[in-house]
Amino acid sequence: LKEDPYLGTVSYDTWIAPLTIHSFDEKTGILTLLIHGDKMEDRMAASYVNKRYSIFIQVAVEEITGIHCEIQITTPDSVKKKKEEVKKIPQAAYHVGLNPRYTFENFVVGRNNSHAHAASLAVAERPGDEFNPLFIYGGPGLGKTHLLHAIAHFMLKENPQAKVVMVSCEKFTNDLIDSLYNNRKGGMSTEEFREKYRKADALLIDDIQFIINKESTQEELFNTFNTLYESKKQIVFSSDRPPKEFVTLEERLTTRFGWGPIVDIGLPDYETRVAILRKKEEMLREEGKQVNIDNQVIQYIAANVVSDIRNLEGSIQKIMLLAKLKNIRTEDVDLEQAKEVLKDVINPHSKREITSDYIIEVVSNHYHVNPSEVMSKRRSRNILIPRQISQYLIRDMIGMTFDGIGEIFNQDHSTVMHSVEKLESSLSEDEELKKSVDTLIKKINPG
Repeated sequence: LKEDPYLGTVSYDTWIAPLTIHSFDEKTGILTLLIHGDKMEDRMAASYVNKRYSIFIQVAVEEITGIHCEIQITTPDSVKKKKEEVKKIPQAAYHVGLNPRYTFENFVVGRNNSHAHAASLAVAERPGDEFNPLFIYGGPGLGKTHLLHAIAHFMLKENPQAKVVMVSCEKFTNDLIDSLYNNRKGGMSTEEFREKYRKADALLIDDIQFIINKESTQEELFNTFNTLYESKKQIVFSSDRPPKEFVTLEERLTTRFGWGPIVDIGLPDYETRVAILRKKEEMLREEGKQVNIDNQVIQYIAANVVSDIRNLEGSIQKIMLLAKLKNIRTEDVDLEQAKEVLKDVINPHSKREITSDYIIEVVSNHYHVNPSEVMSKRRSRNILIPRQISQYLIRDMIGMTFDGIGEIFNQDHSTVMHSVEKLESSLSEDEELKKSVDTLIKKINPG
């Protein structure tokens, strides 16, 4: 931040340098900073820094850590008063701690996540019924945590008295350690641990893959699972991989993970990425932010940020920051300005623009064939597969029409459409093909 030309050394030394970290709430994504110094003790100073500099800090934190957060700057006195207020609130009010943004209404459904969304909604509407347990897996930043929070929100809306426990695997493990050794101030006892987890109406555990190599945690989860399942209480897990890839996990747990549906979330296609960006804009406007990004800029981001929804949303924050620094509206940020401010987000490992030619080149190299063969009329399998994948990725990654793709491959609209739809169908049935396509997407766009 000190080297940021838009900020300046004087502003940094005066307003940013004296700040200290107070806390980070993983559930709400709020990073609280305290403002210090003789001339910065009052709330007016905190309000000024919040308004003028919080977006600089937010962007810097996201660039360094990859974590999307909201910056809140306050004074030590305000924190002290807040703690006193919290003590007066019944403990039940803090039982779940959900991200208010992570609801079904804010979840953008696309071809990549429709099964996971449908299963999650079914679980929320009929907890403990046929979809129990539910296991959701997929890469980082694709919406697994969002769905778990959405399920919990829905259940609590239907039944505010329901005991819904939504935790990370790390939190589950730490609570267990507390209960076993009780060596932390205020740590829960074994009875309190079992009261919390085994008497829940629904248990949702995020990033369950971290249970691997934790024998005591596996034993406790096994017993907790059995208790809840026998009581027809809903269980939901999320992970970065399917249960069958938990090679070192106890088989009895792996088996139980598969007692219900196992659904995956893949990479969002171009149309879904555009919809995610527009939904993010809508959510920001609901929070009182003035944001309406030019359609060309939205399309550029959607075409180039492929593998992580957080990077999509972070790109909007960067456009907002640029507009604020230039004292212009977000809709007045043109494509060239957007490319400049997003150059560290889009293709950080490659300066190549994503074009149809580049996609065909990468796919051809991956399958050890010549690009001219992929674009020919030959129908041998070793050529047909990379041709179908190339057409699918051109449609998916840069949003080209079927007619446009047809011109490249000298095919008509219906032939290209059939080819793309056939590949989409194969992706849902052939896991090896899906892995190959995901690998190619990351090769084409490492961002």
